[in-house]
Amino acid sequence: MDEKGCIRKFLFLSKRYLWKDLRVKLVASEESHCGEGVLFIKKKSGKSGDSSSASETFSYASLHPYSSFVANFEVFGKMYGEKDALHEINKELFLKKMKEWGVEVEGLPKEE
Repeated sequence: MDEKGCIRKFLFLSKRYLWKDLRVKLVASEESHCGEGVLFIKKKSGKSGDSSSASETFSYASLHPYSSFVANFEVFGKMYGEKDALHEINKELFLKKMKEWGVEVEGLPKEE
């Protein structure tokens, strides 16, 4: 990840996504079998990319599996080798970088 976007690697495939082309949504632990994380979903072409509901977002993601991916936040206190998810990232560092790079993260509590 950098200020322009991120690269998703899967097996021998690699794809670069620009932040302007992605929606970034927090996923609560009760919505994901792997715990709290973040959903990256490619914006629908010809639309603003804003969806009104989580179910619409997950429905689109399931119909277009190469247009979305998930990174889960680390769960501290786990023993080495106990990861439940393939991609675990540090939540505080991730949110700090998203703010620094001006990337909107849906689902964040509003700052007062």
